[in-house]
Amino acid sequence: MIIGNKENFAIEFEKLNSNPEMGYGKLWLQNNFFGTKEDLIYLNGYLLSLLDEILNAKIITLNIEDKNPIELFNFLKYFGRNYLILGSTFTDDFEAYCYKSNEKIFLIWKLREVEMIFDELKNYDREIQFCNANYIEIKIVKEDFINQLNKA
Repeated sequence: MIIGNKENFAIEFEKLNSNPEMGYGKLWLQNNFFGTKEDLIYLNGYLLSLLDEILNAKIITLNIEDKNPIELFNFLKYFGRNYLILGSTFTDDFEAYCYKSNEKIFLIWKLREVEMIFDELKNYDREIQFCNANYIEIKIVKEDFINQLNKA
């Protein structure tokens, strides 16, 4: 199931029939996905926690205006630990940062240079991904996701 719009912000997830609290999920931002749908997770924990982490992104206080995505990623890696996304098991293969500016949430991430065990990540773009989504849109998607989780 997909909630939201992959072109802006969406959650793709699938509940297990045997235990609907468990399943698979990932995020979509501007047609780029973050996470993997091949790692079994607790949906109401890991996926929901990631959404909360993103919605609670700190307002950027660092000077980043003149940086391209590569420079920005490296800058955040060394000076922006407050913007690091901790995520969970289904995002372990990524190094990611997020911050808030105006009413947008910005995410920048890169696939880690490790051996990939998930098929969908084996051919994943190795370049830095830099996307944004409207804060209100993320919040609405989160609320719709919670409603779907609560359905029997």
